[in-house]
Amino acid sequence: MPKYDDMHHEANNFALELLMPKAEFDKFIGEVAQDVSTIAKHFQVPSMAVRQRAKQLGYDGHNL
Repeated sequence: MPKYDDMHHEANNFALELLMPKAEFDKFIGEVAQDVSTIAKHFQVPSMAVRQRAKQLGYDGHNL
């Protein structure tokens, strides 16, 4: 049986992927804005979620 931490991690990853799909995230960063607050407003998520998704996708820094 998976540990709670493993299930929590999987659930977070699923939510990030669902709310900020890779293609849409990459397109928004490439064509519209690269600052965390603007991205968060666009996807209607907290800025911490944007930072986590950016890290998952290999982006670095406060401004992506």
